[in-house]
Amino acid sequence: QDWRTWEREGLVDALYPMTYFGKTDRIGAQLREVAAGTYPDAKIKLWAGLGAYIKDVKQISEEASIARQNGYTGIALFSLGHLLRKTEDIEGYAQSLRGAVSYSDSSFAPL
Repeated sequence: QDWRTWEREGLVDALYPMTYFGKTDRIGAQLREVAAGTYPDAKIKLWAGLGAYIKDVKQISEEASIARQNGYTGIALFSLGHLLRKTEDIEGYAQSLRGAVSYSDSSFAPL
């Protein structure tokens, strides 16, 4: 996908890099690469796509922190369906994201 051209030409308002696979250092490098590759005057929003379906709360928390440090607007966890099917409490995932997402009562309901 030619997201840099789409961004430069104003065709997209937000980017959701799907950084699902790998250890935290790999995810961090991917998040930093996308943030560094955006055009400063584009005013695009970045949402980090994190793979909660294959990672524990601790790793998601670390990745969310890296996203915040690199100017991401928020976090998109993949996939909600997977989280809802988990037998253990998923509150830890929501707690790991607190402060990472912007929300109002009408647009976001915490997990």
